[in-house]
Amino acid sequence: MGLLILQLVNGITYGMFYGLAALGLSMVFKALGYMNFAHSDTIMIGAILLFCFMSYFSIPYWAAFLLTLFITMLYGILTEKILFIRFRKTSPITFMLVSMSLSTVVKNVALLLFGAFPHGLDFKFTDASFEIAGTRISLNNFVIFVIIILILVILQLFFVKTRFGLAIRMAQESPETAAAMGVNVLATRAATFAISAGLGCVSGMLIGPMYTISAE
Repeated sequence: MGLLILQLVNGITYGMFYGLAALGLSMVFKALGYMNFAHSDTIMIGAILLFCFMSYFSIPYWAAFLLTLFITMLYGILTEKILFIRFRKTSPITFMLVSMSLSTVVKNVALLLFGAFPHGLDFKFTDASFEIAGTRISLNNFVIFVIIILILVILQLFFVKTRFGLAIRMAQESPETAAAMGVNVLATRAATFAISAGLGCVSGMLIGPMYTISAE
């Protein structure tokens, strides 16, 4: 019984990681109608940068968390402004090939700088745990669950309660109508890529303390 509950908790935690990352992927797809195959690299970037800031620069977790999030969202904006904007009117196949090429470049740069061997991040949200049927279950999973729920609530409030969030939603539904109503569609595209990268980054930063981090 204890093992079943442990696997259930681990499965829910994995599902939260994948769901958060998939939400970022779906945002770009809804906005452009294209699949961004480089999105998965934001998970890797988030985990690696967090590890480097904490291990090499001794930055506390939450400060490293915010710094990594800022850098990764900036990365999302730059990839859209420098690369993807040039292919906004191209075919979906071309866009996907470009994103796959970017993914290859990012992975190889990460391998060159970080190495191919996995690294462990010596950090836990809490050392507390409880026992069920002889199986100990860490409360780290529940902390991560709460953090992800909080992020989703903040994101929902942003898209429902703020003017810029509503503008992003409008531009995703109908760019032509949004532009006719004075919405800066290019700015909403950049914001979409930034939020998308941020969601992938958060997923990587939360999974980093629980599992090994690798550039592969």
